[in-house]
Amino acid sequence: MFGLALSVAASDADTNTVQADEQLNSFLSRKFQKVLNPGGYEENFRRAVQFHDSRRFGFADGSEDLRQTTASGGFRSDSPSLGDTQAVLRLLQDVLLPTKTGPQLVSLARELTSTQGSQRSVADFETCAADVSTMMTARSNNTEWAVRMFDAWGKPGAGLIQSNLMFLGEYDQCLHTDVQGAGFDPQYCYQGVGLTKIGGTTLKVPFGFLLGTCVPSSCTADEVSALITIYLASQPNITGAAGQGQCIDPNPPLSDKAKAVIVVCSVFAALMLAASLYDILVAHRYWRVLFSPRARTDTMWLGDSGYDYCATRDGGDDQAHSLYEPLLNAKISQPEFEPNAAERALLCFSVYTNGAKVLSTSTGPGSIDCIHGIRFLSMSWVVLGHCFISGVQLTDHLQGYLEEAYKRWTFQAIMNALVSVDTFFALSGLLVTYLVMKELSKKPPSGTFFFNFYFHRFWRLTPPYMLVMMVNITLLHYMGDGPLWPQKSFEPDECRNNWWSNLLYINNLHNFGGGMCMGWSWYLANDMQFYIISPAIFLIMHYYGWFGVVLPFLLTVGSAIAAGVLSAKYDLQSNFDLLRPADGDYFNVYYVKPYCRIGPYLVGMITGYILYRTECKVYMSKMAVLVGWAFAWAVGLAVVYGLFENTNGHPLSTDVAALYNAMNRIAWGAAVCWVIFACATGYGGFINTLLSWKAFVPLSRLTYCTYLVHLLVIEYYFSSLRKQFYMDNTDVVVAFLGILVLSMMVAFAASMAFEAPFMGLEKLIVQGVKAVTRRVSSGRTGTSDQYRKF
Repeated sequence: MFGLALSVAASDADTNTVQADEQLNSFLSRKFQKVLNPGGYEENFRRAVQFHDSRRFGFADGSEDLRQTTASGGFRSDSPSLGDTQAVLRLLQDVLLPTKTGPQLVSLARELTSTQGSQRSVADFETCAADVSTMMTARSNNTEWAVRMFDAWGKPGAGLIQSNLMFLGEYDQCLHTDVQGAGFDPQYCYQGVGLTKIGGTTLKVPFGFLLGTCVPSSCTADEVSALITIYLASQPNITGAAGQGQCIDPNPPLSDKAKAVIVVCSVFAALMLAASLYDILVAHRYWRVLFSPRARTDTMWLGDSGYDYCATRDGGDDQAHSLYEPLLNAKISQPEFEPNAAERALLCFSVYTNGAKVLSTSTGPGSIDCIHGIRFLSMSWVVLGHCFISGVQLTDHLQGYLEEAYKRWTFQAIMNALVSVDTFFALSGLLVTYLVMKELSKKPPSGTFFFNFYFHRFWRLTPPYMLVMMVNITLLHYMGDGPLWPQKSFEPDECRNNWWSNLLYINNLHNFGGGMCMGWSWYLANDMQFYIISPAIFLIMHYYGWFGVVLPFLLTVGSAIAAGVLSAKYDLQSNFDLLRPADGDYFNVYYVKPYCRIGPYLVGMITGYILYRTECKVYMSKMAVLVGWAFAWAVGLAVVYGLFENTNGHPLSTDVAALYNAMNRIAWGAAVCWVIFACATGYGGFINTLLSWKAFVPLSRLTYCTYLVHLLVIEYYFSSLRKQFYMDNTDVVVAFLGILVLSMMVAFAASMAFEAPFMGLEKLIVQGVKAVTRRVSSGRTGTSDQYRKF
């Protein structure tokens, strides 16, 4: 079966076929000289297997699972010598011609089941082998459906020396084949196949590839892998095996969890629809436009289209403002509608009102407008980095593309895109300190202050975070199909053992079983942990003034020392090298740990305090401004482009790499904070004008939900591909822009469903607590009108 399936419609052993094989051997003898070079082209197959096993994009470590996979498949990476080219050519010539008949496969199936054991019975395995025999017989008779099934098998193609080792075949052709009279349907499977010994030579590096197969529906992935392994074992002088595989069910049945999540999402959708209609037709009196002839012909009276019923009624800083323009020259007047508590809770789900808030380009007084542009551009950089690292795992010419890309200094912006996240750490520290210090200047801290401080953060982040994770775990894998599509959740074991660590924001501190759920959520855990400890820092600055700045400075030094020591101890690389296997220590020991990542956050806190104390009014000479901008540009360019030689054959020593890992993120945070400081104090010039562009305002409001969902969009796109992703600059840019736009669109939907409603409900909860507190403190026992209408 294995040999017949790998044939390129050339299984008839006539004279023309033999001549074609001789020509193929002559061609491959030249190509495989480089493929079998111990430089490591075969290592890219291991990454392909890791991609299918872990289903994670980014930096989640799956190396241990990969080692177990190769071990269970009989692969050896410590073999003493390297196989010769002719041995591989003889193997390819063998597998291009069928040598096993259906009855022989049935016999081999019996032997495998009796000697190695199987979760299925011998009869089940015989059914699979018998159906394969039927398929092979039909192919020998040139039956159309059998020809189509064999033609759908993956086959070695061009680009082997460019690491094109994923032979996916034709997924749709396989599933759409009409099998007549055979008693089974076609199904698509893929198996990882590895060869460790060819002829009399043991390969130093396993020659591995991913093989797409089109087999009868009676076969499981393990049985297909077993039949391929049996076939390889029956070949003389060949040692190899088919490792883990998977058969694709394009229409899997919904699990009970998926059904429950669909119900939950349906409830949110119903609330959004009902609230929007109620908001438009009742709260804003739009029904008068629909049913009043005078209104239609006169002034198109719509009421106050900007009134926010989720806002507080007590005035002050939380008083609602008009958020969008009147429609069709409508008159603006105070609405007559006074909703009760239940109606106001419902209106918090109104897409009509929430959408206007998110899409508004207005900002509050005293806001630092350049932050909006920095947020959006940094999020775009994050998406670009994840798009690229996802694409390279599926490209058909990884080695050649990266070798060429590494020679361009501009490619360092991709290699060092990891610092884009440090921009958000710096922004968080700056805004927390700047805003809280302004509030503390009005009234001293109290128990209510700290309750609101922590409750607001947890309520603001957690509902959309958990709801997106719920959809990712239970529903996403039902939304598509393809040869690369997972049959189970994109998350290992559906996060059954570790979801709670995400809820508590501690998933970056320890591996709580099965790896990290939503691997990119490490950032949220770090940011929450920094936020939790921030009062200990800004309160000292509040009470001790400039002397209090010493504390975050010392903590920054401590973070740098910790990062440097860990980098030197574990001999960590200075950046993420796409041509080398993922370094698990880099991710688990250094990259996600709060004591290594808090540096930019502390720099942001210092900058926020300076802006607060100076009230964003600072006089600097032209020379000081010039020096500041020169410092920011020099540091930023050094961080992003300073490792060009390191990725081109001149790696940093362990000590120098440790120094870089200790300082690069802090230095980047300082450069970003200078940009914000200069723009906020009037020394930003054109850069401030660009970053403060009004179009960035609504986009920046979506950055949180974009971060949550962008990898879901990336997973959907790349897992839906029928062929490997071809990487060149044009394709990468087009894929990135498309994914960025789709991510923002999905983020808007997520914000309307999961984020904005809970922000409105938070206002109602706070107002209710205030009303109860006032009523208790005044000693009244009746129900006040204000409490009734909160």
